[in-house]
Amino acid sequence: MEPLEVPSETLLQLADALEAGHVRGPLTKFGLRAFTTSASAVRSLEALRQTAGSEAALAAMCRLVVAERAATMARAPRVELVWTGPERAGASSRDTKVVVAELFARARRSVLVSSYSLSGGATLFAPLAARMAEIPALRVRMFFDLTVGDDGMSGPRTREAHEARFVQRFRKWHWRGARVPEVFHDPRTIDDDRISFHAKCIVIDEEIAFVTSANTSVVAQQENIEAGVLIEDRLFALALGKQFDDLVTAGLLVPVQGLAALR
Repeated sequence: MEPLEVPSETLLQLADALEAGHVRGPLTKFGLRAFTTSASAVRSLEALRQTAGSEAALAAMCRLVVAERAATMARAPRVELVWTGPERAGASSRDTKVVVAELFARARRSVLVSSYSLSGGATLFAPLAARMAEIPALRVRMFFDLTVGDDGMSGPRTREAHEARFVQRFRKWHWRGARVPEVFHDPRTIDDDRISFHAKCIVIDEEIAFVTSANTSVVAQQENIEAGVLIEDRLFALALGKQFDDLVTAGLLVPVQGLAALR
């Protein structure tokens, strides 16, 4: 039985005492109470002692349990709360704008950015544009709802027209780098105004993922109340990225025509 009720510190103290010979004779319930006052912990240690068969084996098992706990903690995903807007003093959350900039600056192989709307991209994407210039092999893909911000535009409402207007806006207001990222969209949002492309997340190097309520805009990353979670877990990051990969492969998310010529 694994002593789930026994803190690792207590297990290590018991192992030290056994190995140093400070415990004489068979370890009894009374002797175990010298290490913990918890009745459930004493029962767990008694069961472990019976399984071990000797004091030397019990010391080794205590250390093994502590080592397994440490390994499990090392494998566990690292999760952090990310926040935009007012919050109480001393809150443990991280700032959305800072997290996004740090993610872009640390990318080595790939970046995936997904957002419903886009505003102030020239400022927000500056670290990413610099990273692309620094690492020529860095692949950057972005996904947006092209209909957002296009309502007041004159002209046809075809897919080609939406893409052409987006390309103009993107190069004029949102991107200053020499290398241009790949940009995709969901054409259903053009054909059916009930549908939106609403996913908001960032995946870096298929290792770390940021899922957030915040759009890619200055106001969302600095002024609104927005909540997100930063997850350092390769399996989760791979799974999230694969959702987009599969939709691109299936032709449900399509590239914005006109940007490729600018790369």
